[in-house]
Amino acid sequence: MLENKTAYLLTKLRKDNNYTQTDLSEKLGVSYQAVSKWERGENLPDSLLLLEIAKLYDITVDEILKGKLIVREYKKVLSKRNKLIMISAIVLLILSPISVFIFGYENYNTYTIIILSIAALSVAMLLFVSFDMGGYNFNSEASKEEKRQEDMVYSACAGIFLILGLVFNLWYIAWVVFIFGYVVTLYLKK
Repeated sequence: MLENKTAYLLTKLRKDNNYTQTDLSEKLGVSYQAVSKWERGENLPDSLLLLEIAKLYDITVDEILKGKLIVREYKKVLSKRNKLIMISAIVLLILSPISVFIFGYENYNTYTIIILSIAALSVAMLLFVSFDMGGYNFNSEASKEEKRQEDMVYSACAGIFLILGLVFNLWYIAWVVFIFGYVVTLYLKK
């Protein structure tokens, strides 16, 4: 029974990704007959091929063997939720400095706590989403190119922060540059 679920899942994944059995066999370095046997439930791929198949379809080996896509459905729900949270956080980040102009600079001291709370909330939301989306993986080593790109983005952010602070005396709001730098690094990783 387990092989039938696995066979069905392998067939579904191949078709969902618009591969023919020949296309898949060429990608994995096996014969198309082997792929056909997997999909009929007559045989299972060996462990190394299971790893390659999992990587190809962006799923786990466990999902292949169990014949269910638990993570994929969960990722879809998380992705929609995370996009909504990220959009909300960016809107809040944009609104917090704009509120200074709306309320007027003379009332700035009155609304400082509200403005800073909105900004802090949006930063927390962005961090939550980025960790939840896997934007930062504690277990993986970034490549030298990724590290170089991150260094360039954060160096540019530091330069902009210093210019805004030293030249225009905008220390109180210039820190927002680092948040946008963080968002840029998330997009560079994808």
